[in-house]
Amino acid sequence: MIALVDHFFNNLPRDAVRLNHPVCEIQKRETGIRVGVGELEQEKRTWFKARKVILALPPRLAAASILFTPDLSPVLTQAMLKTKTWMAGHAKFFALYPSPHWRQAGLSGQAFSQYGPLGEIHDGSNREPNAPYGLTGFVSVPAAQRREPKALKQAILAQLDLMFGSPAGHPQVFYLKDWAQERFTATEFDQRGPHEHPLFNPPDGKNSIWDNQVLLAGTETDDQLGGYLEGALASAERAVKEGIQCFNRI
Repeated sequence: MIALVDHFFNNLPRDAVRLNHPVCEIQKRETGIRVGVGELEQEKRTWFKARKVILALPPRLAAASILFTPDLSPVLTQAMLKTKTWMAGHAKFFALYPSPHWRQAGLSGQAFSQYGPLGEIHDGSNREPNAPYGLTGFVSVPAAQRREPKALKQAILAQLDLMFGSPAGHPQVFYLKDWAQERFTATEFDQRGPHEHPLFNPPDGKNSIWDNQVLLAGTETDDQLGGYLEGALASAERAVKEGIQCFNRI
């Protein structure tokens, strides 16, 4: 996926992408849309003008972190807050090794476990020759119990040692990503991840607000493949097409 992102990024004008510019307010004006980014304090914000805005982020995060003026309807706001952000409450690990020692032991590297912090493990090695070899998977411990990353890492390595042998407990590189702690991914409502894949639909049946001036995208807004990468791509394509059609009517 990073190759796809890099390709699009490298073909955009240099000043088209602004990093570290979190959107904190969106205003509807007679002349268009006004977007405030930066600090929560009004006087410290930077403002941008736009004719159309695509919100490519989870509806729950948008409702919890962006001030809309005029206010969204209570029904739409509640629908956005109730739309679960897929994977937001999860954590994932990746352990890299100089060789696929589990294969040499006759193991596939895929496992599901109810013992230890890891519930799902896969062989995440790159398919290219001599590429890094690794085990990857998801932590099944609830977000509220993942407050001590060092202790969690030790428990994960102990479980890998038990399941795949001593080499698995001593990776060359170890990564742990807890999305529940990411402010641009999760909210306080996402600390408990869903136990099954939710049925996603556009919040309150709406893919846009303010007469299509603000379009909703992101995988949670797709009614066919919500929660999946395909849902993210489909919702992005839908939002862009709607935006272009609106421009053509102007």
